[in-house]
Amino acid sequence: MTFPAGEVCPFALHGEATKDEERVRNLLAYPDGTPQEQEFTGPLSFRWTNLSTGKSVVRDLSGTFDFAINADGTRNFTVEHGSAENLCQTLA
Repeated sequence: MTFPAGEVCPFALHGEATKDEERVRNLLAYPDGTPQEQEFTGPLSFRWTNLSTGKSVVRDLSGTFDFAINADGTRNFTVEHGSAENLCQTLA
């Protein structure tokens, strides 16, 4: 996935999975059957790249995390274990 400059960071940001062995379970659904809340678990690593400079980092995102999916398709999740990182600052 690639985000243009200004959408996530001041620079264009590209992310690609380097390991993706997740499993997903639907916890809640909207009346039409689309997922409202999902739980993901399993190994997941991503390489994030600043497309302006070429600087990149790989981060292990493995674990169990919960997504709430809003009616407009946006997702919210809470970091329950571990830490959060501002990749825009890391890759600037």
